[in-house]
Amino acid sequence: MWLTGGGTMVHLSPFRAGYSLCVSTDFLDRLASQLRANKSAACRRAIQRILAIVKTKMANIRTMLKRRPTSGT
Repeated sequence: MWLTGGGTMVHLSPFRAGYSLCVSTDFLDRLASQLRANKSAACRRAIQRILAIVKTKMANIRTMLKRRPTSGT
């Protein structure tokens, strides 16, 4: 796992899940805006809730990585 660009990029690579994801929060905002277009109010709210959850998880990862000891110490 790593973050770059002042915490705006996150890369997740857990071995068990077998996936890799590298996105910026700006990208997520743009994607959510596009997904909300021409959708019902309920869909727009659901998309906004999912976006909030993803951003919270990214912030939690950022916090975890800041606390993580560096190798060699």
